[in-house]
Amino acid sequence: MTKVAIVSNDPAVRDAAATAFATAPPEWTVELRSDEPDDADAVVYGSDVGAGDGIVFDRERPGEALRAVEARVGRGRVYAVVGAAGGVGVTSLAVHLAAAMAPSGYAELAGASSRLGLPGDALTWLPRDDDRSLQGLPVAGGLRVLRAPDPCPSPEAFPLREARASFGRLVLDLGSRRDLDAVLTSSSAAVLVTTPTRPAALAARSLTEAFPEARWIVVVNRLGPGGQIMRGGLEQLLGRPIGIELPCCPALRDAEDEARLLAGSWRRWTRGVARLAKALSSC
Repeated sequence: MTKVAIVSNDPAVRDAAATAFATAPPEWTVELRSDEPDDADAVVYGSDVGAGDGIVFDRERPGEALRAVEARVGRGRVYAVVGAAGGVGVTSLAVHLAAAMAPSGYAELAGASSRLGLPGDALTWLPRDDDRSLQGLPVAGGLRVLRAPDPCPSPEAFPLREARASFGRLVLDLGSRRDLDAVLTSSSAAVLVTTPTRPAALAARSLTEAFPEARWIVVVNRLGPGGQIMRGGLEQLLGRPIGIELPCCPALRDAEDEARLLAGSWRRWTRGVARLAKALSSC
């Protein structure tokens, strides 16, 4: 979460600044204050107070302050991909979504780098003391991968601020983890992957209700024929509309088992992923 403080004692300046920052990203916390906090990522000063090394708010050009904050803290977008249960295709979707958004990054919290054939000593996303930026290993598809450390800590340890500064777009593979508060509510969008069955849909609904602040997009991944609910029934169970449906693709599942993700062409499936990437571009 990015913390922005607007410091002013002038009611007119405070009102104008509040209006200017109404379009700030949802992952920003914007506070109107009369004093400067110690923990703000960026401070915007009204003309009635000293600016220090902060950003000056000009009522004649209100948009400049917002752009200055964006330049200082970065506005990279983080998309969290999660499943309410394991085995629903979270990693396959996350990797291909990152490739569809390339150049972009893919970071995992599910420990699935073996499916990409990455070496055991590949870069992880743990920040180093001498360099707070994040770096990724280039792989096929035009993306860079940051694998999860072993053992993988809580998602709250993931450096979201550094991620936004280092990548224009980053796809975060959460798997089916549950300790997700900070990541889901701070992401630009949360992509929920479910299979078209009643138990999976009810589990997915439970997850969305547990994190109502997240910007959810539901993806239905059809893993196989038989025993599957159609779209209308699924939306009733989920309590929300479905964003994208992905067709059954056995060849993709085989490639995942053989560490060949991104190595094949699955046209109907990847067309669905491309539509999802396009929809996320506005988040």
